[in-house]
Amino acid sequence: MLVYAESLQHGRHWFSFRTKVSWVVAVLAGIAAGYQFFGSGRDFFSYVSFYENIRVFGEQDFSRFEPGFVLVASFFKLVLNAEVEFLLAVLASASLLIKFAIFSAYRRPFLTILFYLCCWYPLHEYTQIRAAVARSFLWFRSDGFL
Repeated sequence: MLVYAESLQHGRHWFSFRTKVSWVVAVLAGIAAGYQFFGSGRDFFSYVSFYENIRVFGEQDFSRFEPGFVLVASFFKLVLNAEVEFLLAVLASASLLIKFAIFSAYRRPFLTILFYLCCWYPLHEYTQIRAAVARSFLWFRSDGFL
């Protein structure tokens, strides 16, 4: 939402038809990635194993994961009592929303979104979700410099 609010500075209205379509596509693609509609990614079972081992107290080794991801995952499990697929769907949707907001500034945003969904979505949102979220923030911050 913040990304779309920032797009107002560039003269684009975030209630436009294009924006609504990109929101729907991002959320649906995020849900498909989180719930593994097209098959399981290579990292999916390591995320499930990690998520099942989150506890309020006790010995835990989370050195493989970034502290921010551990904090978000712990919130989803311990506070929201959500399943791991929901966590992954929210992360993938957020990542895609940020990327699609950036793509909306391009000359052909729907072509760019289609290219991303065909070429990079299976790799980033399906198997490398933490990297996909980090990459979307990097693209968001570097967008003004390009």
